Amino acid sequence: MALRQGRDPYTKQRRAGRFFCLCGFVLGFFMLSGCQTVPVGSWEPVQSRQMHQVHTVTWPQENLEVIAQWYTGVASNSRDIANANPTILAGQLVPGDKILIPSSLLKKRAAMTKTFLQEWLEAAQQRKGTARAKQKEQPVVEGDNDDLELFGPK
Repeated sequence: MALRQGRDPYTKQRRAGRFFCLCGFVLGFFMLSGCQTVPVGSWEPVQSRQMHQVHTVTWPQENLEVIAQWYTGVASNSRDIANANPTILAGQLVPGDKILIPSSLLKKRAAMTKTFLQEWLEAAQQRKGTARAKQKEQPVVEGDNDDLELFGPK
């Protein structure tokens, strides 16, 4: 087989190689042009209510009730906060623990203050004291239990 002068047998392969290389560059350009960088701090959430609050336990006396009272305004929301944080043990919070407060419960985003914690603990002690006093005030009726008839083995 004789080669014709001026005709390279590898011309088709070179053209195909150039074509695929050019296609790769064009495809890469379009893929990268779709990516945009956003400067740090300029991103805003779609709805601010979607953002959760993360509370970091600072003092050893903190518990879920006081955290719920501070951020949601209702201490009984501590159950919902506990459900949102399945890895924490409610009675064993230590400084450094991170507590997620669901956005649906949030009323306040400011960090909890030491004075609020102290006032809450004092009020809790007073509530405990009054509850114990009420238990002591209730008379115990002794005569009613004498009429019970016991059953079972003798």
